[in-house]
Amino acid sequence: MNFRFAKDKWLSQEFTFVQSGLLSYDKFQHFLGGAAFSLVVTIFADWIVGLISSMLFWFIWEIKDGFLDYENGYFTDFPIRYNWGGDGFSWKDMLAAWAGAGLILIMGLLII
Repeated sequence: MNFRFAKDKWLSQEFTFVQSGLLSYDKFQHFLGGAAFSLVVTIFADWIVGLISSMLFWFIWEIKDGFLDYENGYFTDFPIRYNWGGDGFSWKDMLAAWAGAGLILIMGLLII
């Protein structure tokens, strides 16, 4: 099992959920994922815990992508057909998810 780095672009697309539009962009999906994860944790804890938990989760997610090759077909069918493998560790994906988590923190601080 080799670790690899992704050769993705900022505007790369990923068509698991939709075939076109804003949601087809991989970095936007990661941004929303980071925001959603942070928001859910924040509901049960606080804003800082939400941010840190989301950042840690997405770092580990990218480590997973670095080790599990999507070409090997790590598929599950629940709740959607999804390949759990990745194209390598992507600091761009991680940064997009962290930005989503950061947005939730900023929104939380503005509400307080």
